Amino acid sequence: MKERLSIVMLAARSTVYKVILLMVVTAAVQTGLYYGWMVRHISPGATWLVSLEMGMSDSFIVLVAGVSFVILCVILCVTGLGPGAKSVYTLRRLAISEKEVLCCFALYNTLVFLLFWMSQILVVMGLCRMYEVLVPVLCEQNGVPISDRFLGPQTVYLAFYRDKYMHSLMPMAEISRWIRNLVLLLGLGICTTTFPNSLRYGKKGVALLVVMVATLGMFCGGVGLLESDLACMVVVLIAGISSAWIALGGVEDEAYI
Repeated sequence: MKERLSIVMLAARSTVYKVILLMVVTAAVQTGLYYGWMVRHISPGATWLVSLEMGMSDSFIVLVAGVSFVILCVILCVTGLGPGAKSVYTLRRLAISEKEVLCCFALYNTLVFLLFWMSQILVVMGLCRMYEVLVPVLCEQNGVPISDRFLGPQTVYLAFYRDKYMHSLMPMAEISRWIRNLVLLLGLGICTTTFPNSLRYGKKGVALLVVMVATLGMFCGGVGLLESDLACMVVVLIAGISSAWIALGGVEDEAYI
């Protein structure tokens, strides 16, 4: 147990500060973009057609989240078990099988993606609160009338159903979307672990690319897209399971060498 904890700590030590920095920068950029969008659209010369969910798409915060997601995948791969990685030389000294090392790294990577997902939920909730607080102030300063349609007691609640990104982050009562998100986390955790390990053994590691494309292309979805959620889960499960099967079946169950 002590050796396995050491592996998780090793993985965390090589990536945790980079991951935290990435999440902080992402949150700051998204906040700045959303604030700038509100200032531009709530002005005397602007038509009052803004809404909370409109800002989520028009302010490019979804694009920022996508770019940060790709960077996160790169961070976990570069500092993982790839060729020349410092962690590989450290793991040689541990009396633990390579299969167990892969499982520990996969668990850690999955938790990192979970943390990134939670950070985006907090960012979006923060932007919702900023919208509720600043919209009345900006409207009063610029002499723009406030419409109950765009600022009311149910504004935030409805936005999580209307906006694809917000709903996919926190699907509310849509169970299939929650399950799909958990499958994505697991698939990403596995594939970011097996990808650098595959490179060490001269393989291509296509599974990670498949899962990343599926995440970027199918993550944002409206309410009731059960078929899309199922298709995404099938793709990710096939990629993740096949990648794990090849990785675990292609190494010797002996000390990490």
